[in-house]
Amino acid sequence: MFEKLGDELNAAKSLNNIGISYFRLKNYDKSLQYHDLALQKRRQMGSGNEIANSLSNIGQVYEAKQQYEKALEYYLESWDLNQKSENIWNAANNANNIGKVYLGLNNFPQAEKYLEIASQLADEIAAK
Repeated sequence: MFEKLGDELNAAKSLNNIGISYFRLKNYDKSLQYHDLALQKRRQMGSGNEIANSLSNIGQVYEAKQQYEKALEYYLESWDLNQKSENIWNAANNANNIGKVYLGLNNFPQAEKYLEIASQLADEIAAK
């Protein structure tokens, strides 16, 4: 419907929400399908925060599928965008997710590094 109205922003949000719904139903392949569509639309619009959100959502799906290397790829791209836009809350969430993925990969030094960054960013948020 939003696409017919030329409302790409809400079309992307709807695709993202469908992806989240499939994720909650543990239908990870369908979730990825919709998150990928949302990401494509968001890249076309050039919305950095929305792109970072989609990347993080895709990372979560791959993490749930225990495809940690793939999850890490998406989380790191999201992390980079959130740092550039100084979105501290989302960067903290990214750092936490990256730390968890490194735990899944048994890379404990990197896990500790990113979990510490997440903790520091959370402290920074709480101080505001």
